[in-house]
Amino acid sequence: MPQEGVVRIGLIGAGTVADYGHLPALKRLPGVELVMVADISRAKLKRAKEKFGVNGVLDYHSMLEMESIDAVSICTPVETHRKIAEDALLAGKHVFCEKPLAGTIEDSWAVVQAARKAGTVFGVDLHLRLSEDMMATKRHIDSRDIGRLEVLRFVMNWGCHGLKGPMGGRRRASLMRSGGPMLDNGVHFFDLMRWFSGSDIARMAAEGQWVERQYEYPGHVVSLSRLESGALGLVEMSFVFGHTTKDLPASSRIEIIGSDGVIANGNVYTRDGHVQLPLGRDKRFDRAYSEFLSCVRSGSMKDSPLANVEDGAKATEAALRAIQLATETRPSRGSLTRAH
Repeated sequence: MPQEGVVRIGLIGAGTVADYGHLPALKRLPGVELVMVADISRAKLKRAKEKFGVNGVLDYHSMLEMESIDAVSICTPVETHRKIAEDALLAGKHVFCEKPLAGTIEDSWAVVQAARKAGTVFGVDLHLRLSEDMMATKRHIDSRDIGRLEVLRFVMNWGCHGLKGPMGGRRRASLMRSGGPMLDNGVHFFDLMRWFSGSDIARMAAEGQWVERQYEYPGHVVSLSRLESGALGLVEMSFVFGHTTKDLPASSRIEIIGSDGVIANGNVYTRDGHVQLPLGRDKRFDRAYSEFLSCVRSGSMKDSPLANVEDGAKATEAALRAIQLATETRPSRGSLTRAH
């Protein structure tokens, strides 16, 4: 495997996220060669060839057999992650995997066990960690600028592109069918909760709302966690916040309350005043891959801010647990008496 040279990567899954995020980042970054793309769709392989100049194969197994490939990036639907990850690890490849790590808690921890056995680098694309504002937030928390960590509040309410257009049609419905907002977006914020606090979840409660009753999973979920450190963590996620409206509003907040200060609205407030956080960029595919490449070259993820396979499993488990708890308390239609 390369120490300081070029890392040769194959990408598995040439869908929407790969097209706007993964493939452009891999083509831009120095020190990486995008060798091949695998996808079961000939049309997607054709698009990748025309847009990014990369050859493709229909069967990812043929990619894993290539000694010229050092690592693979998994960008397929979540239910396929475990099988592909296990196959890649068995082939001795380093792995970079889209979030969530897997579709079930059991599958997530099976990937962890396979990664431990393989001993190769395994990064998970929980890229909010790598935005400038979140990295600065982590530094202020670790420096105890706001004192002891007491409450972490994460809110991402939006309509998931609405009900029309290429993103709001089949893609939104697909995300709702595969877990909804808590699994698709919530994993990022459960990961930030653990990363900021350095603590795992001790217990959790959650409630959901089924605005769109045709889906198994709630379109709006609120979870409250007591961390092992004693801090409280709130994660609120929605795909039904204005999903039927013309202008598609959104409301997102990250607020960190400490014993001696607060981080909110892009600022750190302390007894001495406040300082502004750097502006953050969402979806830092470039920085995530840069970190992954560095880890591959060194053969270790020690001291890297990139989420590792256990981070990915714990974030996925928390999101799935929140969905499970919300579903367990789902009221039947008409079962709740409204107060007058």
